[in-house]
Amino acid sequence: MNSPEVRPPSLEDGGAALFAWVDEMRENHPVIEDDDDTWHVFRHADVRRIFTDHQTFSSDPGLLLPDTAEAVRGNMAAVDPPVHHRLRKLVSKAFTPKVVADLEPRIVTATDTLITEMAERDDPDLIRDLAYALPVVVIGDLIGIPPEDRTLYRGWADALLAGGGPQEDGTSLTEVMENYLSALLAQRRRTPEDDLFSALAHAEVDGEHLADHEVLNFASLLLAAGHITTTMMLGNTVLSLHEFPEAAAAVRRDPSLVPSLLEEVTRHRPPIMRLLRISTTDVELGGVTIPAKSMVTPWVLGANRDPRHHTRPAEFDPRPRKQTNLAFGGGVHFCLGAPLARLEGRVVFEQLLDRFADIRVRDGVQVGYPSPMIFGVRELPVELVPRHTIARSA
Repeated sequence: MNSPEVRPPSLEDGGAALFAWVDEMRENHPVIEDDDDTWHVFRHADVRRIFTDHQTFSSDPGLLLPDTAEAVRGNMAAVDPPVHHRLRKLVSKAFTPKVVADLEPRIVTATDTLITEMAERDDPDLIRDLAYALPVVVIGDLIGIPPEDRTLYRGWADALLAGGGPQEDGTSLTEVMENYLSALLAQRRRTPEDDLFSALAHAEVDGEHLADHEVLNFASLLLAAGHITTTMMLGNTVLSLHEFPEAAAAVRRDPSLVPSLLEEVTRHRPPIMRLLRISTTDVELGGVTIPAKSMVTPWVLGANRDPRHHTRPAEFDPRPRKQTNLAFGGGVHFCLGAPLARLEGRVVFEQLLDRFADIRVRDGVQVGYPSPMIFGVRELPVELVPRHTIARSA
């Protein structure tokens, strides 16, 4: 059944039309095929089923596009168990809670510096000056990219978000990144340092190490996914506090709500609002049969607004919710970097709330990125109101 109406609206209005469309689809067309033979799934129970049943809903694009099989080796987001289990077990040994926790002092320092510089600008932009800049420092430190090469890495992140087109000399972005990271990996194999790249280069489970291409693919995944998730979450949090002043007031009265605020932001405006899976067999979902070898799009945005699972899903409430949030996925592919994103978000908003009496979004915000998978803002011009300004004018 081809359905021309399966056309998600743009984010140009800030998301209102998209929210209404997702709600309409979830209630009246919870599992539906579009003109491109892709099946869209909107209800929480069905999306969660897709995330947790990797045998039926594969993450491996090679099932439909055999030419991609080699390119995704080592990319945990694009392989299934048992290969995924091996990769995740190896990577997890080098990406432990202690590694993340040990990054906090560096994140605090970097955040303080970036906020100070942003506040001194005549045209502060929360995305450009903070939300986009912070992951450059954090992920660069985590992987082990030398500080003098951070501008190079930021250029890669820019290109990835823009679609990853060819460079000025005609070489692909993938080639540029692989050449740089290959040289860095060879150096770390010879002389390990205290960074994730070194840990991955020497990680061992049952006598087995990661191959070079597996380390490089994981590093590329971390560079892209780590940037998108954190940047979008930080921008969406400021937008949410601007849109819902009662929630902003509640968090200012009780800063301990910052972690649950971030959870509510990712529920309400998930940075990655839909994903892709491939059905491995004919499967019934929501009373509809999806054929084998079909592209399936589970809508996180739809699941996170489903009244069958969430209480008052259309409301934005920074207080802790009892229901689970699928913004970071589920099952074997639950986002490995979720703790790091949450740590960055907590540090940023603890400092912003402490230093500014108000963060006002200026007119002219452009919502959305070129990718139809992402919910976020390209720019977020803001007016920062220091606490002492309020005190003098009172």
